Amino acid sequence: MAYLCKRSIKRNWLPKVDTKPTKTKKTVVLKEAKKVVKPVDRKGFNKNIALIFTFIVLVFAAIFGLPPLFGKLEPTATVTNTVDLKTFTPIPASKTKTPTAIAPLLPEFTPAVSPSPIASSKGSGKMAFVSNRDGNDEIYVMNSDGSDQTRLTQNPGRDFFPKWSPDGTKISFLSERGEGNGLYIMNIDGSNQKLLTSSTSEKIGLGDFSWLSWSPDGKKIVFVNYASNKGSDLSIISVDELNQFKLTDTPNIDEFTPSWSPNGLKIAFFREQGLFVIDSDGSNEVEIAKNTSWRNSLSWSPDGSKIAFWGSGSLLYDEIFIADLKSSDMTQLTENNNKDMYPVWSPDGTKIAFVSSRYQGLNEIFIMKPDGNNVQKISNITDRLEYLSDLLWSSDNSKIIFVQNNFLGGFPPEIFRVDINAGDIITLSNNYSSSDYSPDLFLK
Repeated sequence: MAYLCKRSIKRNWLPKVDTKPTKTKKTVVLKEAKKVVKPVDRKGFNKNIALIFTFIVLVFAAIFGLPPLFGKLEPTATVTNTVDLKTFTPIPASKTKTPTAIAPLLPEFTPAVSPSPIASSKGSGKMAFVSNRDGNDEIYVMNSDGSDQTRLTQNPGRDFFPKWSPDGTKISFLSERGEGNGLYIMNIDGSNQKLLTSSTSEKIGLGDFSWLSWSPDGKKIVFVNYASNKGSDLSIISVDELNQFKLTDTPNIDEFTPSWSPNGLKIAFFREQGLFVIDSDGSNEVEIAKNTSWRNSLSWSPDGSKIAFWGSGSLLYDEIFIADLKSSDMTQLTENNNKDMYPVWSPDGTKIAFVSSRYQGLNEIFIMKPDGNNVQKISNITDRLEYLSDLLWSSDNSKIIFVQNNFLGGFPPEIFRVDINAGDIITLSNNYSSSDYSPDLFLK
């Protein structure tokens, strides 16, 4: 290597001197020239002899290298550590210290250090989801860019509806394993799977409108407790002590989709076709909206003062609404002759994402301000058979994760991500032979 570097320096020495010498090299050459030329003038040599001598020296340097007169040149570290400019991606100088080897930057949305789920104790940037790629519904995790897809559960019964704990160290899920149906938690690598509650006579959170929600402090979980032909109620269980109590008790009436408020004081849920809010101790139940269309979609604003949901509007189409808990005002944000569904508040509270068929009858993802203004279409779905659901925002408010399902076309659901600025859509689960659904992203 040293030899090659020296050869490279020898080949390039003359062009550097003749075309664009550095300030240092120019000074050195002039000083040496003075040492040689001035004595010649004092001794009476004519200029032709001096020119001939100079020419001979230059030819000798070009063929055999510079004479010792100019000093021996050694390759420096900056010469040996050459970089291919075609593939090199510069790293900001403020973040680096002259690396000995420059690795390519990781793709956007991937942590600089991306440990496998098995080695991590916290789910930063991780997504939990359900897949039947191995023949049965099981819980998986992957990075938020779709890499490192790892199965966490393996049971004859279904494992589904994963939810991250607020601190990212646990995942709760529902399971049909064993003789009964139960609510479980586990570490994010799949270890220490712990049964919180189960029943052989009642289904826990099963059905089309099942749901569960962690308290913001991570100590409790509210879930749907469904009894066949007896309706469904909401129950709360403490994760450590396993103490359990019924939040609601309404025989023969169905309640669904409990969601804890950001401050942990209240729980929103649907009862039949109404939207209710109740204190987390079971007191002060209030109905805040009637005629809600679907019972599996509500979203708290980050400050906990408002709830976005979808219901029947003035034109009897599904529209997006906001309920203000402080003023008790109800605001209809959308109004058109198509469906507007699945509203989800952005983490910074400045936008609401939702699904709408307003564009040529196609289900697309839109965003708007919380007052209903500045509506923008950010996806480009070209198939009328596609159904979009399960919207999730990325923590930086720049991307939206969603599930795309083509029921009539015979394609199973897959998990995708769209950039709200560029509109680019990529497949995260990337497993078209099986169903991948129910994503939950750990944002912190």
